[in-house]
Amino acid sequence: MINAFAAAVVLASIVGLVWLGQADEWGMGRRSAGIRLTPVERIDGALISLGVGLLGARIAFVLAHLGYYGSHPWESVWFWQGGLSWVGGAIGATAGLAGYSRARRRPFLALADSLAPPVALFSVAGWIGCLVDGCAYGRRASFGWLTPASPDLLGNLAPRWPTQSAGALLGVALLVVLLLSNQRKGRPGGMACLAVAIISGGSLALEFLRADPAPAVAGLRLEALGAVAFLAAGMIGLGALSLRGDREAG
Repeated sequence: MINAFAAAVVLASIVGLVWLGQADEWGMGRRSAGIRLTPVERIDGALISLGVGLLGARIAFVLAHLGYYGSHPWESVWFWQGGLSWVGGAIGATAGLAGYSRARRRPFLALADSLAPPVALFSVAGWIGCLVDGCAYGRRASFGWLTPASPDLLGNLAPRWPTQSAGALLGVALLVVLLLSNQRKGRPGGMACLAVAIISGGSLALEFLRADPAPAVAGLRLEALGAVAFLAAGMIGLGALSLRGDREAG
């Protein structure tokens, strides 16, 4: 049976592909200086990035839970049951897009910018799916308006930090920012780096409020370590683009 998380991911993927195909007609196409991508190029890049990203997300999750999947190897390919690592997915998606960019000789940063809004939508859908299914649930807390009763994976209700709702709201805020900036001319890579920094930074903060079981190193969840790496990459990218702009302006 397909769970809510899987259904949300499929729906977000469809909506994202429609967006990539219709953005120009809706007047929402990205205007990177001197670079124009066709809808077909954006969709092709997205499909490859999505496929490799899902594969990377599943492989990373299985490797992180090898104790279980080692004795249930057939379940490793049950994507519809959930169990994806966003860090592994981000690595896979980046690698897939880079491969497509190189093969078609199209600018990687411009392609990454075009995928930023769909990625934000994908993040929102993932958190909403977790909210419905009870995955990525928060730590127990004293009952209050910020800590409503919510279930864990076993359906146990308790006041918890609303990690899923906070993640979804962060994704919505990022999507709005990206859609507004998508209509303006900008330096290639800016939107992609902004999306990476905000998504990874928000995920890092929420990792400390999550209570779902996960592998850890030195007391830190593996996903938190991955978030640190992507946050650093996003911030370095934004800083490099800013310095480059200052030099050209000077």
